[in-house]
Amino acid sequence: LVPGTSYDVTSCYSGIALHMVFVSADGHAKMRPELDWDNATLRGFFGAESSSEKQPVVIAINGILIAASIQQAAPTMEQQPLPEYGLFFFGSHSGINGIPDAEHESIVNIAANQG
Repeated sequence: LVPGTSYDVTSCYSGIALHMVFVSADGHAKMRPELDWDNATLRGFFGAESSSEKQPVVIAINGILIAASIQQAAPTMEQQPLPEYGLFFFGSHSGINGIPDAEHESIVNIAANQG
């Protein structure tokens, strides 16, 4: 992933694709929707208010589909026009204890089986 580069991210549940820009990585990727339309589409992937909800997605990197888990933006980010979302791959971690998150690992496996 290259900072500032846009990637296609597709929901494994709906098949809807959107564009997200890679911002940074610290155990997992931090990405933001490229446009307002992408942000509205991404918000539609999630339920009401839970910032802990995760969804299986695939991201196209150099033409290769990679399974991932995307987490809804934290409430502090929701007020930003284009908030950052956490994107987790197999082996990514949340920064808590430096170990992979079991729930994200499970969601990545769902994406791998559907993608």
